[in-house]
Amino acid sequence: MADILQKLKSMELFKDYDERSLIELSQGLEFVRLDADTTLFEAGQPANFCYIISYGGIKMVKPSPKGRDVVMCFLHAGDIVAAGIMSNNPPIYPLTAVTQEDSGLIKIPRREYTEIWQNKPQLMRAVNQSLMSRMVDFQTDKALFLSSVPQKVASFLIRTLDHQPHSYGQTINLRLTRKDIADRVGTSGETVIRILSEWTQKGWITTTDQHISILDRQAVENILTER
Repeated sequence: MADILQKLKSMELFKDYDERSLIELSQGLEFVRLDADTTLFEAGQPANFCYIISYGGIKMVKPSPKGRDVVMCFLHAGDIVAAGIMSNNPPIYPLTAVTQEDSGLIKIPRREYTEIWQNKPQLMRAVNQSLMSRMVDFQTDKALFLSSVPQKVASFLIRTLDHQPHSYGQTINLRLTRKDIADRVGTSGETVIRILSEWTQKGWITTTDQHISILDRQAVENILTER
């Protein structure tokens, strides 16, 4: 429990909570470590737990009957996974969650979440704000439906950067393969490679160990207004 308590204290989400409140929130929680490319849960399974990402990242995937899964979103350190369905009866995971890289997560049983966490108005406002941010992302994706692939890639990179803590600067602290980006924006890996290579040559971005840094944000943002 002491380990969980320290991890909660280190998160932006809990910065305004006193020791007593954090001890209460720590009840029944467990810390789990997963290797990269590990399935946390699958779509259709009973949702007995939700999670907070301590480090690493998760991609949320919608399975496709045709064999090509759709990447719905990427979640970062500090994000809560599957909290929005804990009140459903019965709760079922609508998406599959897969680790993007080696990750650590705080595992919250549904009972503790519904009986303790949901009785914290300040915490619930933060959770709802996070969920609303993801809904805005989905609406932005729909608005980009007829946009060019470079515009979709630019929008994805800028939004991913803005969703993470400012302490990471201009580097996206989530391991992103070309395939991940391609699956997210609905194109081929070869197309993403061509676009990112062009932007790298222009000095707009750089990539180190599958982590993308945006060196010239204005240039990337200008792509969004091109006709």
